[in-house]
Amino acid sequence: MTGCDSDSVRRNPSQKLLREILRRHLVLILVLLAILAVLSRHISKGEFNYNVDETQHAVTGVFVADLIHDRPIHHPIEYAHLYYAHYPALSGIIHWPPLFYVCEGVVFFLVGPSVVTARLTILLFAILGLWFWFRLIEELHSTAAAVVATLLLAFCPSVLLFEKTVMLEIPALALCIMSSYFWIEFLGKGRNSSLIWFALSSALAMLTRQNSIYLMLFCLFSISALQKWHILWRRATLAALAIILCLDIPYYYLSYKLHWSTVTPLLLEKQTAGLQRFTYYWEAIPRLIGWPLLVLALMGLVTCLWWNRKENNILFFSWFFSVYLMMTLIGHKEVRLVIYLVPAVIYFTIWPVLLPKPRQSWLRILSLAALLAVVAYTSWSAWSFERPYVMGYATVAREIRQHADSGVILVDTAIPANLIFFVRLQDSERRFVVLRKSLYSVLIEEKYGGNEYIHTREKLQELIREDGIRFIVVSNRPPEDFPIEITLREILKTPQFRLVGQYPVEGNSPEWNHYYLSLYKNLQWGPPTVPSLRIPMLTLGDDITVPFWKLGITDAPQASPEH
Repeated sequence: MTGCDSDSVRRNPSQKLLREILRRHLVLILVLLAILAVLSRHISKGEFNYNVDETQHAVTGVFVADLIHDRPIHHPIEYAHLYYAHYPALSGIIHWPPLFYVCEGVVFFLVGPSVVTARLTILLFAILGLWFWFRLIEELHSTAAAVVATLLLAFCPSVLLFEKTVMLEIPALALCIMSSYFWIEFLGKGRNSSLIWFALSSALAMLTRQNSIYLMLFCLFSISALQKWHILWRRATLAALAIILCLDIPYYYLSYKLHWSTVTPLLLEKQTAGLQRFTYYWEAIPRLIGWPLLVLALMGLVTCLWWNRKENNILFFSWFFSVYLMMTLIGHKEVRLVIYLVPAVIYFTIWPVLLPKPRQSWLRILSLAALLAVVAYTSWSAWSFERPYVMGYATVAREIRQHADSGVILVDTAIPANLIFFVRLQDSERRFVVLRKSLYSVLIEEKYGGNEYIHTREKLQELIREDGIRFIVVSNRPPEDFPIEITLREILKTPQFRLVGQYPVEGNSPEWNHYYLSLYKNLQWGPPTVPSLRIPMLTLGDDITVPFWKLGITDAPQASPEH
């Protein structure tokens, strides 16, 4: 009996530790499931409509899925050119790093490409980032603090927006949080394994979005402020540096060789001048997190200086200022570019949970009540939030597929890549060709430059004949950035074209009111009269030229009127 009692005593510490670990993981899983329920609400509603990038990220993911399926090992460049000729919305391949597209492509390959699966890919990254954020706050403080911090980060206005849209902000932010978790663990415990994991995750972050380079400043600031330079003098540091260089240099060298002339205007853009250059992102913080969270954070800056550990304050100050300084140095300015500093701000909003218990009970109760009220408000706002969306492009793609098995489609609409995405979903044999850049093209944004390639009615009719254009899709509100867009709509009123239908585009923002797409069929359609399709490329040194016979439309009938 005595022996049994002593064995039980010896086992109790390990059993207690096991129960504690299980409890912590159960709390984490429950919190993430609750967040997932909110983020996945209305996930199938609408099509892509945030920036022009969202649709291009989706099309590029489909390209990677097709790449995995086809495995064009012997002719990858020709394969990419052919694919771009069919579906010209792959700017992400060059302009943005490849990691997100690989992940999205794998999901598309396994589950099938759709709007829903594209959004699910973003949710997977969101859960990854929130997992490491929870773990970080829990290890620095407590499970209760981690629960509050995770809910506030997940439902913060700017983060919530990008958790529901197919953009690179959440994948990059998730990997940056993961990197910060391992870096802070390395600083605190000095484990070489943590440094290696930091190297891997930060390298992957840099392969997701270039802005992740702020992590290098974060390392510099935190080491300098904590006076821990000595921990870098070890072999693991060289191994970590080698990992980062080996993973990142191939892409960035290729990007420099092929795309530097396009990136330079973004880096050197004088979007703001004088003092505004340094205040732009300060003024953006309320838009990023909202006033309720900002007020809590400002109060937390004061209270944490009194009651929080100095090392923790240094870490999150370093996190904030590394993002702010890096993005300020870059000429191009957008509020979303500093989404990486949101976790550092959120950290200071949880100060009521961090207050030492001996403090006045009324202050603790009052501050906790305020924090819980903000958590409840942000959670309710997140449940009510609706992502930007449109509906209508998929209908046009299905209508085209019902009228033909192949053909060339000329497109002049807003977010043309949206139509391209749905044309690809309808085109399993890849026999449709979408012309997005035959009339004009722009360099990322119109303010960086653009070219109009056709200027007269005669040249436009020549293009329609030479490229064998069978369908034309236009909007009822031409952007009017190029005169040829008006000319195109005038030609469509002639007897050569028949209006197949008009399709309203519905959206949850004012610009889509009374907006619709018109689908026209060329009654004098015939095969291309030129041997190749030429696609102008402002971001590359040379245009892309693809023989028409390789595009699956060689069986087009001879030109003759249809009735």
